[in-house]
Amino acid sequence: MPSRTASNLATGSAAPRLLVPHSPLRISHFAFRIFHSRKAFSLIELLVVIAIIGILSSLAVVGFNSIGRGSGVRGAEDLAASLALSARIEAMSFGYGSLLVIDNGTNTEHKLQRMAVLRYTNSTNLDLVGKPTALPKGTFFLTNYSKGMNATNITNFPGAASTPAYFFKFDGSGHLVAASATCLVFSGNIMDAAGNLQNPPAMIQGRRGFILRNNGRPAFFQTPEQMPINP
Repeated sequence: MPSRTASNLATGSAAPRLLVPHSPLRISHFAFRIFHSRKAFSLIELLVVIAIIGILSSLAVVGFNSIGRGSGVRGAEDLAASLALSARIEAMSFGYGSLLVIDNGTNTEHKLQRMAVLRYTNSTNLDLVGKPTALPKGTFFLTNYSKGMNATNITNFPGAASTPAYFFKFDGSGHLVAASATCLVFSGNIMDAAGNLQNPPAMIQGRRGFILRNNGRPAFFQTPEQMPINP
């Protein structure tokens, strides 16, 4: 029987090709040619991309700053409403009433920025419920826009023998005790070294708050125009 090679030669057909994997050298050479065949970016294209990135970055910074101010005031509003609900629950738990308190002491770190709930354990004794809670940084309780609060000295705030404070009172049934309409208003502000709030117009426009109804439930203002006018 003639060999396959001889048969192929006799018929004039080519010898079968052996499948040999590409060598690493050939593959790397092929990749090198592809990489160097790509067209690079021109200087103008790079400058345009850099300019677009710069514009987007500046817009993002402005947007994040606005979001931060808005969320701070909204956070103060939500925190106060939550504490008002807590005060109402505490008032009914013992049946003697409670106070929703806003620090008005001389410590500028806490003044008009720290709130707490105090519960009557009998007709005269007050106990602090939990710990005082600070409003988000840069937001304050606005006394000239808020209504219906009373002023007193609180002995239950930590770190002070007696602290001036504003308060809203709930009776034992959880109803608000007030001689007039009530509301709590908050805004982003700046406090000077003497403890006085500075009220730039832009920050006043960003104020938020709610009416505290007789049943202790808040009704939020939808726009700053719905709030009381500065007396």
